[in-house]
Amino acid sequence: MDAGYDVWLGNLRGNKYSRRHLTLDPVANAREFFEFDIGHHERVDLVSIIDYIKRETKSDKIAYVGHSMGTTIMFRLAANQQAYVEASISTFVGLGPVIVPTNAQQQSPVVSSAVSIQDYLYELLYYLGFYSLFSPTRLSTFGL
Repeated sequence: MDAGYDVWLGNLRGNKYSRRHLTLDPVANAREFFEFDIGHHERVDLVSIIDYIKRETKSDKIAYVGHSMGTTIMFRLAANQQAYVEASISTFVGLGPVIVPTNAQQQSPVVSSAVSIQDYLYELLYYLGFYSLFSPTRLSTFGL
């Protein structure tokens, strides 16, 4: 049954479906290819997706349903660009947002330890050339 609604599925950088960049190879140019963070997802990717859908559908506003990371980046966008979201989004449904378990730090020594070293671990992995999980790096392919 056609209720007259278009359904668009967004795709963020950094997953297996986003590896066909126009100029960067995810293995040969891994450092540059993976040089983005959640802020880029919010400010660049999500805004581009919303603007593209509005342009293609000739709509002033769209309804947005996000799950997990899609919810998180919309919360971030709403917090940082309220006027844009109010002008572009008619309805927002957020399902299963990704969170940092800061309240769990008092409850679990494992969570407390992981949260306290996450930035150091990220820097170490970045230094060693691990820009993406399960992708070959100089370290993981040494001697092959």
